[in-house]
Amino acid sequence: MKRVLILGASGGIGAAVFELLKREPDKFEVTGVTRRERKIAGMNTISGNLTDATFRARLADSLQPHIVIATYGRHPNEKTTYMDAINEFAISTIDLYEKFEDKGQLEKFVAVSSLIAQATSVPHVFTSNGTHKYCIAKRMLSDFFRQVQLYMKSKSEVILLEPGYVRTDFAEINQRIDSPQANDFLTRTGIQPVDPAIIAEDIYRAITQAGGVTLSKTYFNRSSQLV
Repeated sequence: MKRVLILGASGGIGAAVFELLKREPDKFEVTGVTRRERKIAGMNTISGNLTDATFRARLADSLQPHIVIATYGRHPNEKTTYMDAINEFAISTIDLYEKFEDKGQLEKFVAVSSLIAQATSVPHVFTSNGTHKYCIAKRMLSDFFRQVQLYMKSKSEVILLEPGYVRTDFAEINQRIDSPQANDFLTRTGIQPVDPAIIAEDIYRAITQAGGVTLSKTYFNRSSQLV
């Protein structure tokens, strides 16, 4: 029985991963962390703010997961400062990685970053102040885990996934992608939001395959992927 911790379990990629894991209750014991109070059938749920260092310390003290999947955070359009964004996406994830790594039972750590953070040219629809903060924070997260992969400074297997524009119900950005009237640039270039289920399937394969392989995968859109 593998103990799995999903950081950001109530929606998007986290919820899609759980849909796959819950089919095998004899293999996975899943705990999910959510920002809001929410019970999810078949999952042990813990509510709290992952940007709070005290909450993270309590979480690390109380759990010993074999697998951690970090896919959480606020939408880029939500009002935040640069330091809030960096704490949300980078500092909090790196801190939890180190805490669980130090405990010695961590086997795999999945960090979900963003393709937008690596882009040198971003469509104008994405160049809001909030998205700029998001990109800076996600770039820090990607760079850290790439260095961990490159220099093998981890006892556990580190898996870095970088989706492009993920389809979510709440994301104003993705609604505009789906509307040709809102942005014909995206229509012409064929950029399509990635379904969270596609990313979840890759996470599932990565955490169930034999160890020893470090995976880094970037998703450009629904039909174009680069390993």
